[in-house]
Amino acid sequence: MRIQDIKIVITSILFMCLGQLAAVEIGPLYKTPQDCPSLAKPAFINLPQARAYPGVEYNIRACVKGGTWPYAFSLDAAPQGMQIDAKKGVISWTPDREALGIKQVTVAAKDSNGLTAKQSFEISVGKEGFYFVSPDGDDANPGTYDQPWKTVMRAAGGNGVQDPANAVLYLRGGLYLVDVPAVKGKSAKNSLRFTDKAPRRWVAWPNEKPVIDFAWSEEQWQAVLDKQKARGVKEPSSKGSGHRMLLNRGTDGASFDGLEIINMSYFGFVLRDGQKNLSWRRCRMRNLWADYRENPGFIFTYAVQRTGEREWGKRVKANGYQHMIVQDCHFSERYYWSPRGEHGGAFVLFTVRDSVFEDNVIEKIERGQCFIDKDNGWSNTYRGNHFHGPVMFAGQGCNDEIDFHHNLVEGYFKLGAQPGWVRNMWVHHNTFRGEIILMGGGTQAPIGLKEDRDNYKGPMDKRSQQEVAEWSWDKRTVHFYHNVVRAPKKTGIIMKIVDNFRFAEKWRFVRWENNVLHDSALLQVLWGRKTYPFTELKVCGVGRGDKNIAFELKEDGQVEGSFPWVKTHGIEAHSAQAGLNDQIKDQ
Repeated sequence: MRIQDIKIVITSILFMCLGQLAAVEIGPLYKTPQDCPSLAKPAFINLPQARAYPGVEYNIRACVKGGTWPYAFSLDAAPQGMQIDAKKGVISWTPDREALGIKQVTVAAKDSNGLTAKQSFEISVGKEGFYFVSPDGDDANPGTYDQPWKTVMRAAGGNGVQDPANAVLYLRGGLYLVDVPAVKGKSAKNSLRFTDKAPRRWVAWPNEKPVIDFAWSEEQWQAVLDKQKARGVKEPSSKGSGHRMLLNRGTDGASFDGLEIINMSYFGFVLRDGQKNLSWRRCRMRNLWADYRENPGFIFTYAVQRTGEREWGKRVKANGYQHMIVQDCHFSERYYWSPRGEHGGAFVLFTVRDSVFEDNVIEKIERGQCFIDKDNGWSNTYRGNHFHGPVMFAGQGCNDEIDFHHNLVEGYFKLGAQPGWVRNMWVHHNTFRGEIILMGGGTQAPIGLKEDRDNYKGPMDKRSQQEVAEWSWDKRTVHFYHNVVRAPKKTGIIMKIVDNFRFAEKWRFVRWENNVLHDSALLQVLWGRKTYPFTELKVCGVGRGDKNIAFELKEDGQVEGSFPWVKTHGIEAHSAQAGLNDQIKDQ
């Protein structure tokens, strides 16, 4: 018997035993995010800016996680003249030049179920705690408004900055060229290190455009690869070349607002230490060249202190990144070369939790994903984003308690690729133009089939269909509902499912219902690549309440012409969702 066959037999016996033991933990399971304690109520997770410069606009955006979106924002207490956008929670205010001192603010966010969260904080108005950098400055200057620094290297080092955790760096408009001394053993200049002594908040001066140029180019990238190829290296890598920004230990609360960041090598921002309250808002990041593997992207978080055995339903212990926020950003033009296919994305997340990614645009990510929530990510929210390319929840280790809603995805949506488990994944009120791949790759099923796996032949097999249909809907771990799905016109395929036991074993844990699908939607059965109407899965209980109609999507993801489900399905469903979720729970 082959070693591979022995492994399959052992695994089958193991899953049979697990299926018979009460010790197997597939819960707690929740049908909707509002049932889940970590997402049931709205809560603020942003860290407000604690200082305001006299006569200069103070502008931040609140960030709320949990409850039922959309929210209605208001100010319960605020200094005179402060305003808030009721839909987005953007707070704007220009403090009077003479009105110095401490100001009290209380922000309220009411969700669509009537639940309210509040956040109170103080703003200190004055010139203390502010630093400035300008292309016309000088690094020998004290960094004041009248005598600014010249380089971002001086600002990132932060020597002499008072109270850096609350200090604000204003970047005046213009070009900032990164120039960092080479590190021994590297093929080119290296990382810009953002230290714990640096002003923690980097903000574009109002109505000006600062551009941080990491000074890497396609020509430099190709030269590095060509030199290695000439030596016979089969998988050349430029990882040690060029520039990126490394956030050092002790930089909790680092924030970047309104910056354009260009010409990076391999990574843009590299995080290693599990920092809390990191945020990027209104940033434009473009032109990144990468290769080989190693998850290249504009934002990359290294896994932090994972401990504990990998066991289904039990999260590892990890000092992960918490309350990360990415809002209103635009990522594009990440170029990638490798003989092994696609890798990485605009951002790749390891051990990130309790975080929010909203209202971003991601496009032109060559041979990679718009994002990968890859390793031990839980309690994260993705909403209002436009992903012009594929996205992935990899399930390496686990993905748990993920709320993915009101996004436009122009590419495949993949849940599961790495060995691990997924649970309490809610994918709802999105619009997709691409394939949906659920429970794929190495994603584990919490309970294996009790009989010999050879008895199950895939989605068109009666035994497999019966197994999926009869599995309790209270034991489903992945929930896909109230979405609009249009397959690529070239193929018409919205789903690819394997033609062996894995369909029955994994799809028992998928709840797919009440979606709007194009009536030409096809299911492709691998590996024979036969296609069937997607509606064939209804015999398995998949597709309860689905609407199968002919429709087309406009460029912005809205449905062309009359669409009777506009208030309940896809990205346009902005009406109160409380009733919709109640409807889903009752089914």
